[in-house]
Amino acid sequence: MIPPDLYALAGAGLIGCGFFAGRYREKIFILAGAATLASTVVLVSVSRIHAVDAFLVCGGLFLFFFGLGIVRIMLHRSASLRMLDRFAAGRRETTAREDIARRFGDLEKFRLAVPEAGRYRLTRWGRIVGASVAILYGAMRIER
Repeated sequence: MIPPDLYALAGAGLIGCGFFAGRYREKIFILAGAATLASTVVLVSVSRIHAVDAFLVCGGLFLFFFGLGIVRIMLHRSASLRMLDRFAAGRRETTAREDIARRFGDLEKFRLAVPEAGRYRLTRWGRIVGASVAILYGAMRIER
């Protein structure tokens, strides 16, 4: 293996370990990922690899870190996964209605939608995000 491959594998391994070690503590994941990215940037800048390889290693690790961050958010915020977890643990104190109400709260918090006459209306930002997701779904051939 050549050094860029080793840097990429080692960096992906460290970011992956941070993902699992962090579990419900996002700060651990973020610190592990940021430290890995920063050290990789320093490592490739002092090593004698081509600039293109250095860019690909650092860019790829950043995208891997970003993608795992999105997966963490999806796992933590999923109403259906939370219901399954509570059901498996024998706890039924909160309802799906409460979980879904929190998601609507998130829509307002992130200014994706606003309540209007008893219904939600997408904001301009919400339409941009929705269109982007639709384009990505189409590109990945994911059915909606």
